[in-house]
Amino acid sequence: MKLKSQDDVRGFTLVELLVVIAIIGILIALLLPAVQAAREAARRMQCSNNLKQIALALHNYHGSHKVFPSGCPFKSGGSVSLGWHHDILPYIEQGGSHERLQDGWVSMLAPVAYVCPSEVNTLDEYDHKSPGTCYIGVTGAGKNSNVETLELAHCGNYYTDGILYPGSKVKISDITDGTHGTLLVGEREYMIREWTRGAWWEGNTTKKTKVCVYSSKNVRWPLNSKPQNIGYYLFDPNVPAGMPKTLLFNDIMFGSLHPGGAQFGFADGSVSFLSESIDFELFQDLATINGGEVNRWSQ
Repeated sequence: MKLKSQDDVRGFTLVELLVVIAIIGILIALLLPAVQAAREAARRMQCSNNLKQIALALHNYHGSHKVFPSGCPFKSGGSVSLGWHHDILPYIEQGGSHERLQDGWVSMLAPVAYVCPSEVNTLDEYDHKSPGTCYIGVTGAGKNSNVETLELAHCGNYYTDGILYPGSKVKISDITDGTHGTLLVGEREYMIREWTRGAWWEGNTTKKTKVCVYSSKNVRWPLNSKPQNIGYYLFDPNVPAGMPKTLLFNDIMFGSLHPGGAQFGFADGSVSFLSESIDFELFQDLATINGGEVNRWSQ
């Protein structure tokens, strides 16, 4: 039996080793997008479930009170209020939090149903402390003069042809455009604010000069509009140098970190993903309850 000499034992050459490393790198590069896509699909599904839970809670509130909750009420004796996020807490098994918040704004951990898992930063983007929410109500599109006209130096006007506007008392029977084609609540990823806030205003309950709506927003801009294109919020503390600061508080746009669009809960309790390429006029039509427009929406 002949023993192998040292010359007969052959290992990898440097070139072969580099080829193997390159192949492994290519395989990893091909695998990572698939893993990321799978994770985003899971996050989007959880986000859809959150919106479904919120939409059903709003319907259960309507079943008990015969009306959807106000986007945010104007209570006498103060210039701040809680919003619809607070009102539906008993319907998402958060009755204890509902009771704790009765006396005003409290910094409290946001319910899981109020946070989209794709949104990494869930803190209030103004004070960087309080828990925020990614889901806000739809005040409307301001068509046919359905606008509460106020100042245009900070908060701006708010629309009143949707479901969850300040002081609203909308019933299902009021939604003559059809519940399947009317937006109720949607995603937001820019300037996230504290989830317990409804509105802050100046003036009084009968005549207000300024209203900042936290819990709902106008459909004023196309879905997923970028602040570098339409302007940053006037008091955004993180605006890059030289960029315009023109965006009013009540007009902060709907959008998400999901690629290509955002998810919305509809007045019939369903949830759909709207593409950021959706026709803007259609997007506005979906935001109104009784515009009388021909319903061009289909899932």
